Amino acid sequence: MKLYEDLNGLYFLFDFNASHGELLFRKHKSDSTYNTDIRFKGVHSLNVTNRFRGLTIFAVNKSESILCDIVEASKFVFKLVDNKSQLECFINASAFGVYQNALDSEVSSLGEFAWSNENKCLYWSGEDEQLSRTFN
Repeated sequence: MKLYEDLNGLYFLFDFNASHGELLFRKHKSDSTYNTDIRFKGVHSLNVTNRFRGLTIFAVNKSESILCDIVEASKFVFKLVDNKSQLECFINASAFGVYQNALDSEVSSLGEFAWSNENKCLYWSGEDEQLSRTFN
């Protein structure tokens, strides 16, 4: 099930908070007014690269993941695909979201993030009823 796609954006692994199980990929605002942040919460296991040239994110079944032996059953498996190289990576996490923000390039949206009117949630897996019905 495809959840997000940006065919040409350059996304970097920007922040990881291991103690809170949070992971952040960012497309910097160099080509727009906003950064695009891809946030994962409740990360249990992962196999990722540090850069994606174009990014497509799918929710997949446990059996489709190389993490299948260490996937926590109560969490989702997200497959991230680099659209240029077709490299497939996997994250086992509780939730996933896409946000736009106007934060400075060195400021993370993980942790104590001050929400403002310049920020916008584009997608949050917790509000996706089809995702919940399909994978729970």
